[in-house]
Amino acid sequence: MDWVQLANNYNGAITAGVALAGLIWAVIKFRTRGEHLARIQFDVTAKVIDIHNEHAVVAIKLTLANKGNVPIKINKFYLKVFGFHGDDPFVVFDPREKGPKDSSVDFKHFLHSQNMLESKKSKWFYTFIRPKVVQDYNHVISVPLEMRYIRVRGKFFYNFGKFTPHTAANVIKIEAPQGESEK
Repeated sequence: MDWVQLANNYNGAITAGVALAGLIWAVIKFRTRGEHLARIQFDVTAKVIDIHNEHAVVAIKLTLANKGNVPIKINKFYLKVFGFHGDDPFVVFDPREKGPKDSSVDFKHFLHSQNMLESKKSKWFYTFIRPKVVQDYNHVISVPLEMRYIRVRGKFFYNFGKFTPHTAANVIKIEAPQGESEK
């Protein structure tokens, strides 16, 4: 075997070794940085936009912002609203019992539930959010004025094949918008 043949063999082996090391480094970096993981910022906002016939008209906005590098498919996306009546007592839970571990407000009046992906007009039963995209889902409900506060809770499940919920909630006081009077 001459020196040129030997150099070519070593060159091929070194090139293959460097390529393999680069591949291993890329996979390790990808896994440790978690670039394949879902990164959704989920916010729920609500505000009273009007008072009409002893009911508050409440606009709810659920915002999903994909902060990651992979598109996210969501096929279960729910909204629930519970109320706290003006006459309801504040409840202090015993830490030895099941339930909240400190003093909490018990929003025990169920007001509304909505599957945000269900529509009679649409054949789509899922949504997806591409990387770096912010998507808003709006919903309007009517709340009786005897409710003093409402708790709006959004919940969705990542489409990973296992139980992976993501939730967000917000509490608002039911009162007339500034500068508005009851109609």
